[in-house]
Amino acid sequence: MAEAGLLFMLEPRTDSTDLKTDATLVGCSAPLHHRWWTWVPGPAQQFPPGLEHLTDAHNLFLYKKGRRYRVMKDGLQVYSVKRFKQDGGSEVTLKIQNKAFLDVLILNRTKEAQGCCSSNKHVEVLFPPANLVGVVQGGVMEYTVHNPSGDILFLIERQEAKCNRKPGYQIVTKDGVLMGYMSRVNPGCCRGRKGMEISFPQDLEIRCKALLVAGAVSLVSKE
Repeated sequence: MAEAGLLFMLEPRTDSTDLKTDATLVGCSAPLHHRWWTWVPGPAQQFPPGLEHLTDAHNLFLYKKGRRYRVMKDGLQVYSVKRFKQDGGSEVTLKIQNKAFLDVLILNRTKEAQGCCSSNKHVEVLFPPANLVGVVQGGVMEYTVHNPSGDILFLIERQEAKCNRKPGYQIVTKDGVLMGYMSRVNPGCCRGRKGMEISFPQDLEIRCKALLVAGAVSLVSKE
């Protein structure tokens, strides 16, 4: 059996379409079947309802409009993000919803530690009602992404700041192999808008794509 891991063939360009997986990520390598989540009776599906937009995605754009963040694919909105905070507590719930305002992913975020300039976050990523997809945790400089068993799938590392611009992040395997980016971008001429472009291999397993979307949402959402 081939060693579990993730290998990439990277061309000189950094376009997300150049990122290709030659093997599957640890923890995301099991064949998809309808039993990895709890759902209502009906025909077997290869993924939970609502995640179909991620099947062929390799580039997504996340930006804030009004009080919600929007997730765009090919210029069209596919998800929005609603934020809930418990009164007097440090826990924040972020719900990624489809256009019908049905929950697709639920992010339960807590702060593990807090200093004068930084804090560590622990984000549980669930498919409704309570199916654990994985965990994203870390601080400003680096996040680690884990499957439900706790295995590290990949790291989200902060890049160096350039020209007084907010730095973006690069997505790498635990062995340091580049697999994508989370780049800060300007979504338009309107000031005050925050935007992030997410790029990853198109053939990445759908649960891993969901974890990357969750990581990006947690990064750009308010503290």
